[in-house]
Amino acid sequence: WNGTDRLNILLIGSDQRAGDVTHNTDTMIVVSIDPASKHVVMFSLPRDTVDVPLPPGPARRVYGSVYRGKINSFWSSVRKRDDLFPGDPKRNLPGYNGLKAILGNLYGLDIRYFVEVNFDGFRQIVDTMGGVTINVQMPVTDDRFPSTGNSLRRIYIPSGIQHMTGAAALQYARSRHG
Repeated sequence: WNGTDRLNILLIGSDQRAGDVTHNTDTMIVVSIDPASKHVVMFSLPRDTVDVPLPPGPARRVYGSVYRGKINSFWSSVRKRDDLFPGDPKRNLPGYNGLKAILGNLYGLDIRYFVEVNFDGFRQIVDTMGGVTINVQMPVTDDRFPSTGNSLRRIYIPSGIQHMTGAAALQYARSRHG
């Protein structure tokens, strides 16, 4: 990157846990930075989005003009497919290059870089920053929050300004019920 052109980076939050064989890219945010104007734009694509148009190239011969599955499974579908996207399959680079290509095609951007964190990485980043302060608009009561061993547990986060650790921020970000 030359420091003057627009910079596009794919931020990936993966649902990858120790001992788990799945690896879904549940959070995909493209950050577009214009150094000249000092403006930053972020685009988030919901993980359950289907029928995302594929860029021209070999992947279209395999999948057709669109990827019919949920977009959060695309990485897993192409991660070892260096016949579809460039990169070392041992390092899963076809998956990352495929995500950059499909989202770049969707948004009309050249996405050159990516950063990925899993749950542990998210917690560590927040804790390293000393936590995060979040204005919780409505209280969160989730009686079906995923816990260890496929069990569920209850979490409660009151409304108002909350200073959260990495673990608490991850619960807040992942809660879907209540």
